[in-house]
Amino acid sequence: QDLVGTLSDDRADLPFVTLYLLTEGEGLQAVSTASAGAMSDPDRWPLMEVLTSQTALLMKDLQERFGGVIFPPWPEPLTHAYMLPLRMPRSSVQAILAFGISPRLPFDSGYQTFVELLAARVAGLLQSEVHKLEVAESARRFSRLAQANPFGTVIGDLRGQLKYVNPAFLKTLGYSEAE
Repeated sequence: QDLVGTLSDDRADLPFVTLYLLTEGEGLQAVSTASAGAMSDPDRWPLMEVLTSQTALLMKDLQERFGGVIFPPWPEPLTHAYMLPLRMPRSSVQAILAFGISPRLPFDSGYQTFVELLAARVAGLLQSEVHKLEVAESARRFSRLAQANPFGTVIGDLRGQLKYVNPAFLKTLGYSEAE
């Protein structure tokens, strides 16, 4: 949210930015700049095409897709957008970043490099956050399984200190959780 919000300060170069997260092949808009409006609707973008090909896509049909959408500060309608799949190896989440291309700038190699560098940075930050969430979910899942295990479960570290003991093990020893 903060990263995409930061990008909204540069509306002259990036009229809109939308980040889509995809899990199990289903598109879901994660976050977009305030200016995106109807442009953020995931059903109006070829998300699966970009995801499947894992290549960037320059969209040249925004007028046909969305009508003559104007993004201040420029009075010209937006006609182009650039969609990039974010590279996040070993992640359960896939993501695509869509950038509006300024109607006053040519989409040359410099502009393309600029948005690709932004996308790489977003991918790194997003992968880090997804990893933290996955680790936390794994810990919750393990805790639920260990608590429900009718047999004793004990986990210790390499120094022999106990890190986890489930209620069934305590009961076997004659203790309760409250003690």
